[in-house]
Amino acid sequence: MIAPRHTDPPRIVARAVPRERYRVGSQIGVGQSGTVHRAIDTLTGETVAIKRLSPELRGRSDVAARFAELGAIARRVESPHVVRVLEIEREPDGVPFLVLELVEGTDLARLIETGAPMTAARAIHLGVQLLEALGAAHVIGLSHRRLVPTNCLVTDVPGDAEFVKVIGFDTGELAASLDATHDSESTRAALAYFAPEQVRSAQAADDRSDLYSVGVLLYEMLTRRRPFQAADRNGLVLAICTEPPPPLRDARPDLSVELCAAIEHALVKDPNARHRDAAAFLTALRATPESRGDLAVPGGAPVDAFGQTMIGDARLLPQVPLVPVAAPTRAKPRKLRARQLLVLLGAFVLIPVLAFGLGTFVRGRARSSHALPSWLVAEVSPPPSLFALRPAVTLEPTPAASSVVSVPPPAPAPNPKPKPKPTATWIPSIFLPPIFAPLPPPQGSGVKPNGGG
Repeated sequence: MIAPRHTDPPRIVARAVPRERYRVGSQIGVGQSGTVHRAIDTLTGETVAIKRLSPELRGRSDVAARFAELGAIARRVESPHVVRVLEIEREPDGVPFLVLELVEGTDLARLIETGAPMTAARAIHLGVQLLEALGAAHVIGLSHRRLVPTNCLVTDVPGDAEFVKVIGFDTGELAASLDATHDSESTRAALAYFAPEQVRSAQAADDRSDLYSVGVLLYEMLTRRRPFQAADRNGLVLAICTEPPPPLRDARPDLSVELCAAIEHALVKDPNARHRDAAAFLTALRATPESRGDLAVPGGAPVDAFGQTMIGDARLLPQVPLVPVAAPTRAKPRKLRARQLLVLLGAFVLIPVLAFGLGTFVRGRARSSHALPSWLVAEVSPPPSLFALRPAVTLEPTPAASSVVSVPPPAPAPNPKPKPKPTATWIPSIFLPPIFAPLPPPQGSGVKPNGGG
């Protein structure tokens, strides 16, 4: 959501200051709209920076009034990542000038030019601070409109060796208007950070245009080249407005998909399709694997998971030593259950097979030896009640008819008691296990099944 603009101009406090209050020293910066000098406030003894309009703009009353108005708005921005506007004063001829906080350090342009492509963690750290500065300005309705590397100062503060402070909120609108009407090497360099809508019309720039500029800065920090380059102004404008940016992972395949998507989301042509606001862009950067993997050590200097010292956002990390611990190995119950089922199934199949094989082996041995196993054969006499035979009846031949004599039949001979003898008795099959029954008696053994004689 874009913050509403303030319709009522802020009250500007600009008064004539005796020339002896600020003792102006050397020039420390120059831009499209003015120059910056080091100075000493003789009343407080503080070293400050004084921003003055360039000679060609000092005579334009409309530019001077807008310069003082933007300075008054920038003074209300509450963020440690924005250079503070201390006073709005006037020179003896009535032209306003700004008294700013003096920042000792370097700028982002020098960091990009002198070093190798930045690590993802370092670029995210710098980008997060830029977005915090923009978010604080957008809340009060102030857009930068000219966020280029030279307007991003990097200084060393306790706990953070690369602390970002953004300058130019007070003159960004004026400088952007001049960039749109001038063609020089410096204006072409600034144009490379402008959004498509801003390239077409400087008045169309808003908060979303600043997010596009952050996307270009992150792209350049990670690759050391801008997404769009051309030999002349027209070619650069055409590329910005019509061509898609080269995929970031083509130049840096080591970057995560989430980081590349967050940056490329800020570089889309349609302002409505970009991140909703600076806070949404900042959240997307902090959600990347490169940002989540940072660890902190005492003193505020973060290190990555491999122990490499790097620059990170120490303010957002706990100031306690953390030791990377390997994730515990978790059991895989699904594989163990499947293995147990396989063992049980194998047991159910193997046991019957072994039993059948054992029975077949015993029966084969019995047939091949024509004898039963010794533990199946018992030397016993059959019980008389079960195996006694009925007495035999002897029939004599009938004599011829002619010699028929009535003779009484002879007395039956006494039935001699059979002499028992040991026999090999076949044990009925009902007393044998199923795997051994029934077996036919061996040929010629004289043994009948079921105890027969």
